[in-house]
Amino acid sequence: MRQFVIYFVVLLFALTGCEKKINPMDPVKDDVNLKNKKLAVIYTDVNSRDSELVLINNKDKIEETQRFKYAGIVQVIKNPSGGLLLPVQLEDILIQIASNGEVNEQKIKTFPLFMETQKGYRLTTYNTAMDYGTIEILENGKKKSKKLDGLLRSATADQKYVYVYGNVNGSANVLYVLDRQNLKLIKDMTLSYGPSDCIKVIDGKVFLSSDNDNMLTIVTPDSWKVSYMKLPYTGPDRILSDSDSIYIAYELGNRITKIDRKTLEIQKSFKLSGQNTINMRMDNKYLYILSQTDLDEQPIKGAVGRIGIYDKQTGKMSDEIILPEKRDMLVQDLELLD
Repeated sequence: MRQFVIYFVVLLFALTGCEKKINPMDPVKDDVNLKNKKLAVIYTDVNSRDSELVLINNKDKIEETQRFKYAGIVQVIKNPSGGLLLPVQLEDILIQIASNGEVNEQKIKTFPLFMETQKGYRLTTYNTAMDYGTIEILENGKKKSKKLDGLLRSATADQKYVYVYGNVNGSANVLYVLDRQNLKLIKDMTLSYGPSDCIKVIDGKVFLSSDNDNMLTIVTPDSWKVSYMKLPYTGPDRILSDSDSIYIAYELGNRITKIDRKTLEIQKSFKLSGQNTINMRMDNKYLYILSQTDLDEQPIKGAVGRIGIYDKQTGKMSDEIILPEKRDMLVQDLELLD
């Protein structure tokens, strides 16, 4: 995914203190109205402390925005207990928006690189140093953490294990398997393809993306067998699933591949309507594709991004939401709220 933030630069940002002069900001509100909102989109800038959360209503119209005086917010994450989480990748701050709209800031470790929340836990990887990172799990109100070699770009968990992808020395692709209870290292597996910005557990198997190849990595925890599935396009970057199918989006690609969940056979691929994907979300009927318009086939004047809404069965676009330019920021991520 194209982001303002380049992973190895975050340490230099803190050491040099380099940033543009801060633009005048609107006063930060104490709360955000999340009621009757359908989508949240985060804009951010890495060179000045300027980010903005945009909320879109059920009529696909921008209804509310909230500015934050931080650079490098590249994820907007739905909290299973309600509300939203916004980790500030260049600092030690987690912005929390409660279900009632109250906005709070929490101190966390410096340089959160990736965060995932599921019912019962929150996983965060941190860019601790140039050659290693930290994985942290928050579960039942208690935190556990462990240092691991490499750039820890993604993570997930099942009932037994925590899975962390590490890019070691800029070339080796490693899957770390940790005991969920104590974060003891169970296995570290060298993979043939990567890097991986997305890990998903589907039907007991671990699926990993590979930004530089046309392969999907599949690990079976019972036997630790590793297999690779060839895809029709290069750069599988996002993986989502419903009860019947697995959906693959490609990094800055204009195709979606649909895979049968039971047989793991490719059902079809469909072309997006002029978009090159940077992120994807899904509900029962539609795929929501986020793109940056300067990377799309036909840039839109006055717009910095757009969300294409595609029927999961037919692949046809049913609607489109245009995201307007906002100062020097780019759109980075989206989340479904209802």
